[in-house]
Amino acid sequence: MSTEAVDLAELKDRLDGDKELFLEICEVFFADFAGHVDTMRASLAANMAEKLKDNTHTVKGALANLSVKNAATIAHEIEIAVGDKRISDLEPLITKLCAEIESFRAFVEKVKTTDIWDSK
Repeated sequence: MSTEAVDLAELKDRLDGDKELFLEICEVFFADFAGHVDTMRASLAANMAEKLKDNTHTVKGALANLSVKNAATIAHEIEIAVGDKRISDLEPLITKLCAEIESFRAFVEKVKTTDIWDSK
């Protein structure tokens, strides 16, 4: 994930430059995300569109608040696909979202181990 996928300037502005707060929020996000994905996939398998859409909306909001633009866009695409009843698009989109979250996780590791937070 490039820093373009995370709007670092926007993020730092939201958090008043507080790197530790960012890392704490990310810890909570990653702890919760696996459960959200499990719920998304279970909702898809059970044909529970509203539950899938609600869960995706929650994830999208968290991503948007963390300025993770690409992943938030994918979550939005999932919401639209649910609304349009494009069921065959959902699993690939969920997989794509998970891949983007893993890239975001790598970005967070860079924040922990480099000066990327302070250099932008």
